[in-house]
Amino acid sequence: MIVTRRVSGNQFFNAYSANGTQLWAEELFNTSSNGSIQSNLSYDKTTGKAYSAIGHDGGSSFGFRIFMIPSDGSVLNKIVIDPTSNGSGATMVSTTPANLLVGLDFSWANPASGSKLYSLNKSDMAVNWVFNAEGKINQQIAVDRDGNAYFSTQSGHVYSVDSMGQERWHISTGISSNISPILTENALIWGYGSRLTTIGVK
Repeated sequence: MIVTRRVSGNQFFNAYSANGTQLWAEELFNTSSNGSIQSNLSYDKTTGKAYSAIGHDGGSSFGFRIFMIPSDGSVLNKIVIDPTSNGSGATMVSTTPANLLVGLDFSWANPASGSKLYSLNKSDMAVNWVFNAEGKINQQIAVDRDGNAYFSTQSGHVYSVDSMGQERWHISTGISSNISPILTENALIWGYGSRLTTIGVK
């Protein structure tokens, strides 16, 4: 098990065995009180690697980055996706057989701020495309077997974007939500306000 941890601005990844024994720890950097927190980890069973993303470190070294972590923690690969970005919170990284999908928010404090969804080629981490969304993207991005992505934003929007980065459809509720949609066999389940709704995806 690999977990993220932050102590007084210091960012860590820690790995533990099934009985709770710490196997290894990787300290990333000190972000100070103004820096972003790395996203929760996701695991890609096809590569055996875990992924996490971070917006920026709160200092002079800005840039949107992804970390690739092998199961033994031997090499912590940091890939700068956009060196000019000073966005804040990053979503969890979603995986497909060929690509990674991750979102970056423009502002930590403002849920109405814009955000970007990035598609990255898993083999060389090159950016395939970038999709601009209204509002901050919520933490998890669902992907179906055809590579279509589904995600919501804190300003009450829910999107479907195809594998080429083109919008398939977009629903705007006008009601804020910090809930990510769940993908079932033929529908999305999503919550906003006091409502729970299903959205057909076929």
